[in-house]
Amino acid sequence: MDRLSRLPLECLYQILQTFAHDDNSAPLAALLQTNRHLAAVAISILYDEPYRFTPNIFKSREYNLNRLIMPVTRRIPTRALLESLPPSTVLPKVLSLGLGSIDGTASDSGALPTRSKSPTPSEASSAASPLNYLAHIRHLHQQDWIIGLDQLWKWHQAPPGVMDYILSQEFKTMCECLDLRDIFFTFEPDQSEEQSNSQSFYRILFYREANWALANPILEQLQSLSIPLLDVERYMEPSVMRRMGKLEHVHFVTGYYLKSVYQRYGEDSEEWKSRGGELREPMLQFVEEHIRWHGGVIREVTISERGYWAGSEVRENCPETIQMEIYRLLPASVKPTSLTKTTSMLQFLAHPVETDLSKVVELDSLQLETRVAKYTFIDNRHAIQRCRSLRKIRTTSLGEGFFKWALEEKRLAEQVGCAVNGSCGQGLLWMEEDAAETALKSPEYWRQGLIPLEEVDIQDSFVSSTNEVDDIAIAFSNTLKNFEIIRFEAPDSPGPSRMYVGKNWVDLPALTHLSLVSYAGQMEIDQHLLAHCPNLVSLNLKDGTLEYRHEDIGTHLPVHLSLLESLTLQGLPALIFHPATLHSTPRLTELSVTAITYDSWEADFDAFSYLTMNSVFIDPNCFIPPVEDLDRCDSTPNPTMGWTWDWDLPCLVSLTLSSEFAYLFDFRFLQHSPALQTLDLNMQTTTSSHTRTISYVDMYDPEGMQMIVLPSMTKLQLLGPWVFANASIASQFVTGMFPNLESLSSVGWIGLSLAEMIHLVKTMAKPVMELVLDLEMATKEELVELGLFELPRSSRGDEIDMEKFKTIVTSKRGRHAL
Repeated sequence: MDRLSRLPLECLYQILQTFAHDDNSAPLAALLQTNRHLAAVAISILYDEPYRFTPNIFKSREYNLNRLIMPVTRRIPTRALLESLPPSTVLPKVLSLGLGSIDGTASDSGALPTRSKSPTPSEASSAASPLNYLAHIRHLHQQDWIIGLDQLWKWHQAPPGVMDYILSQEFKTMCECLDLRDIFFTFEPDQSEEQSNSQSFYRILFYREANWALANPILEQLQSLSIPLLDVERYMEPSVMRRMGKLEHVHFVTGYYLKSVYQRYGEDSEEWKSRGGELREPMLQFVEEHIRWHGGVIREVTISERGYWAGSEVRENCPETIQMEIYRLLPASVKPTSLTKTTSMLQFLAHPVETDLSKVVELDSLQLETRVAKYTFIDNRHAIQRCRSLRKIRTTSLGEGFFKWALEEKRLAEQVGCAVNGSCGQGLLWMEEDAAETALKSPEYWRQGLIPLEEVDIQDSFVSSTNEVDDIAIAFSNTLKNFEIIRFEAPDSPGPSRMYVGKNWVDLPALTHLSLVSYAGQMEIDQHLLAHCPNLVSLNLKDGTLEYRHEDIGTHLPVHLSLLESLTLQGLPALIFHPATLHSTPRLTELSVTAITYDSWEADFDAFSYLTMNSVFIDPNCFIPPVEDLDRCDSTPNPTMGWTWDWDLPCLVSLTLSSEFAYLFDFRFLQHSPALQTLDLNMQTTTSSHTRTISYVDMYDPEGMQMIVLPSMTKLQLLGPWVFANASIASQFVTGMFPNLESLSSVGWIGLSLAEMIHLVKTMAKPVMELVLDLEMATKEELVELGLFELPRSSRGDEIDMEKFKTIVTSKRGRHAL
C-alpha cells in the first residue's frame, strides 16, 4: 500500500478537499483509478456537489477539439447520474428518449412526466459503495445549460423518435397542461415557430424530470437543492416535504418569466403585481411549508432565471422585492462575513436589526437594483457602525456627516489609548476621570476596537458636499489602503459645481491607491493632500475642467512619492500638480496628464482601440490657451510652465499627454525613458491654431549629438498639427527614433502628402500593423493607386489575409488594407 493510502480517512479527506476548493476535478478523477481506499474518498468529494466541476469539462482541450466525442459526453453528470439509477427505475419518456438517443436504444414505454417511479430511499442510501454516486450527493444543483442534450445530438439532426415525440399531440397536451406556452412566450413573439418552441419546451421538461429523478431518492440527505419553479408543487407534497429535514439552502429556478414581466412593466405595475405573483407565491408557500415541518432549518434561499447555480460569481436575476419577501420568512443570517448582492445583503435588509454584523468584512450596495432595496439600505445605513470587522465598502454616498460617528470613535479611542481593532481597557487606568467615565458609557462594540477599514469605493450621483470624503480619510487614516471616489452630476443639477477635497487630512501611512474623480465640474484639492499620502503606488485625479485661464490657477508644492507607479491627472488636478514631484518617482510606469476633450469625457482617448471596435472616427479636440497667454505665463511660477522634462523615469512604459502638455512636450525627454512602449500626444484643437514643428533638434541628444532611439516603442499616436519641413525629417523621426513601431497615428500632420505618408510606411524596415490617417480629401481612384483597398465595415482584423496586406489603415471613411 502506498503512503498516501495509509493516511487516516479524515486526513486524506482534508487533503483532497483542496482540489474541490480549486474547482479542479482532474486530480480527483485520476484517484478513482488507483485503489478502493483512495477512490472512496475521492468520489465522496467529486459527488458531494456533482455539478461543481462541470464547467471545466467545456474548457478542456479535449472538448474543444471534438465536441461530440464519447468520453466527454459520458462525463456529463446528468447522464452519468441518471444511468446510475437502479434498473428497476422507470423513467418518463422525456428522459428515456434523451438518454437513449446516442445509441438508438430509446424506449417508448416511459410514463408521463407528472409522476415517475424512482428508487426508494433505502435503495439509494444502501451500501456505501464507491460507485454508489447518489449516496454521496449533498448538494444537487443541476444546470440546464449543461444538461447534455447538445452533446448528445444537434437539434437539426435529432433522432426520428425524439422529433416525432416533440411534435406529437401527447407532448403538446402536456405543455398545455403546464401552461408552458402562456408562461414562457407571452413576450417573445419572434420565437413563435412551432418546432422551435416545442424543442425549447422539451429542454424545460427534460430538466424538470431529470431534477426530480435525481432528487427524489436522496431527499433525506440533501443539504441544498435547486427546484424548477414549474415543479415546486411536487416538492410541497407532505410525503416529500417531511423527508427534507436537512435542507438548509433552496435555489429556485424561475425560467425567463419573472424577469421578462419585471423588465417590461416595472415593479409598480399592476401586470407585475398580478402575473409576477403567480410564480412568487409558490416560492413563499414552499418556504412557509418547510418552516412548518422542520422549523428554521432553511438558512438561505437564492433565485435565478435559469438553472445556473447562484454562487458567489453568478448574479441572481429574480427581482429583489421577491427575494426580500422570502428572506423575511427566514431567520436572520448568523454572523455573515459579507453583505453583497450574491450573498447576504438582501437577507440583512430583511432583518436589519436582528442580524449580527460584528464579523462582516465586505459590504457592497452598488449591485442593488430595485428602488425598494436601495431605499431600504439607505434607511439602515447606520448599521455600518455595527460592522466592527469591516475592511471593504462599496456604496453610493451615505450623506453629509454620516461618518461623524467614526471621527468621534477615533477621537475617543485616542484619548483612551485604544489601538485599531484592539482592546481599549488598559487606557482607562491613566485617563482623567471625566474622559474615563465617557469611555465607559460608550457602546461596547467600539471598545472592542476601531473598524479596520482598508478599501472604500463611493460612487456619488447626487450629494454635492464632500465632507463625507474628508471624514473617511481622517477617521480611518491608520488603516485605509484603497480610496476611490467617483462623483457624477445630479440629474436636476443647475450646472457644474465644485468639489473640495483634502480639508484637515492627516497622514495616511497605509494608503497606496487614491482615485478622486469628479465629472460634475471642478475638483479643488487641498495643497497639502498629497503630502499626507507618502506611500502611494497609484494616483488618479480627474475633474471636468475644460477651458481655463492660468492666472486663475494656484500652485501646489512638490511632494515625495518614491513608491508611485501609476499617475493619472486630468483637468484642474493636472494644472495644479507640481512637476518637480516627478523627480522622486523612479518606479513610475504609467504617466497620463491630460484635459477632457470637447467630444468626450475621457481625455486619454485611444484611437486604435476605439476605431477597431466601432469603425467610427471621432476628433478628440482639446482646449489649449492662446499662444500669447502661454508665452506670458512662461515667466511666471505657474507649475504647468515648470515642466522641465528632465526627470529620470527608467521604468516608464506608457506616456499620455494632451492639450498644452502635448504642445509643450520636449522629445529629448525620451532619452530618460528607455523602456517606453506607448507615446500618445494629442494637441488637436477646433481651430488648429497651435502648431508644433518637429526638427532634428527634437531627435538628438544635445550633449552627445546622437539620435535618440527607443527600440521598445511599439505605439506612437500624434494627433494635431505636427509640422514636418519635409518627408525626409518625418521618415527619420518615425523610423529612426522608433524602429519597431506596430501602431502609428498621423492624423493632422502637416508637411507630408498622403502619397509621401504611404511611401514612408511601405518603405519601413518593419511595416506597422495599424495606421490611422486622414483620407477625407482623397478620391477612390487615388486610394486604389496608392494601394489602399477598402474593407467591409463588418470585417475584423483577424479575418484579413495579413500575408497579402501588411497594414490596416483606419480613417473617417472606414478601414482599408495596405
